[in-house]
Amino acid sequence: MNIITLQQWLLFEADIALYLAAGLSFSIVSGFLSWCLLATRCFHSSKHLDTMIEDHTFAPLVKGNSLSLHDSQVLVTQVQLLDNDDESCTHASYTITLTWGAKLEASHTKLLRKRYSEFAQLITAIKSEIKEMEDRPVVPVLPSKSLLRQLNPAFLEKRRLGLQLFLHQVASNPKLADLPAVRQFVGLH
Repeated sequence: MNIITLQQWLLFEADIALYLAAGLSFSIVSGFLSWCLLATRCFHSSKHLDTMIEDHTFAPLVKGNSLSLHDSQVLVTQVQLLDNDDESCTHASYTITLTWGAKLEASHTKLLRKRYSEFAQLITAIKSEIKEMEDRPVVPVLPSKSLLRQLNPAFLEKRRLGLQLFLHQVASNPKLADLPAVRQFVGLH
């Protein structure tokens, strides 16, 4: 009788442990799905940023009606936190300054505003465009993507510097700098 009671008690305890594990798993999965829904809603509800802020043109610098990213100085000069229309989500926006002919009396400058997700889309487009090249250039890496939406100043500054390094490496390689996806990204199409 003692063995049967012990077996029943162990089965009962095992059932309770399984119910608790199932409840915990459900909580984790539902929390993750809620976070994904919120992150997706924040991304899709945001206004598409105006990629071109201003464009100071100096016509003699444009040879053959075409500027090259390879000939420019590239800086990611600023990071700003911007709210979406519904004010429930905040995202980081990076200001990019492209300058041609800085050593001349006059220069050509473009200011762009981009989100990290736009950089990630650029990487995908670059990889797609160079796939068929025989002598494929090395694609620089972006700063790591965070699983959590980190908007603290130290993280954003580190990411800004990483994005600046990424753009500098792209601009330094003529094969990458002249790709249609890159030219479109910086407004030179």
